[in-house]
Amino acid sequence: KNLSNNCGKIRSRPQNEDYYFSPGISYMGRSTSIIPFIVPLGVIPMAGRSQVFPKKGMEYDLLGYLSSQIASGIARFSGGAFGQPMFQASTFQNLPVPKMSKKLSQKIMELIDKEFYSKRSLAEEYEPYQEFLIPGILRENSSHNTKWSRFSLLGPELELEIANEMGLTQAQLDELSRDTRESLEMQYLN
Repeated sequence: KNLSNNCGKIRSRPQNEDYYFSPGISYMGRSTSIIPFIVPLGVIPMAGRSQVFPKKGMEYDLLGYLSSQIASGIARFSGGAFGQPMFQASTFQNLPVPKMSKKLSQKIMELIDKEFYSKRSLAEEYEPYQEFLIPGILRENSSHNTKWSRFSLLGPELELEIANEMGLTQAQLDELSRDTRESLEMQYLN
């Protein structure tokens, strides 16, 4: 805000300052499916990266939903290119978001926390990360599971529970996520 030209005009154009330092969810503009990233408290959003700001208390529910095959399947309808559709702010604004039951919310929160702390622990062993504490080779019991599925960030049980929350059956979930699966399979073959 203090950087101005010799006529006194501000060179930058700060936007959405009300959201500065708020926790949120970021996502890639082009991807086969929605891959949400946790943006922690205390960060200023980047201009090149879009972000969603959930209502207070709804952070886990929205993060879980955006991680689901349903959200990606619906978002792909307006995304354009088959292999890597463009996910824009309007894509997210138009997504129907289910109201999660307390039981499902709890399961989503447990999965997200488990995965977050597992990955954070892994980052503690590699110098480029701010979480770095000690080289992994020196840490006792340094075994981390880094496997993940390209087809589901949540696993089949949670995927189906979210689908059921939206009134969809397993067959309907399979049909809705077919486009994403076929796109991922084509990328794997190339």
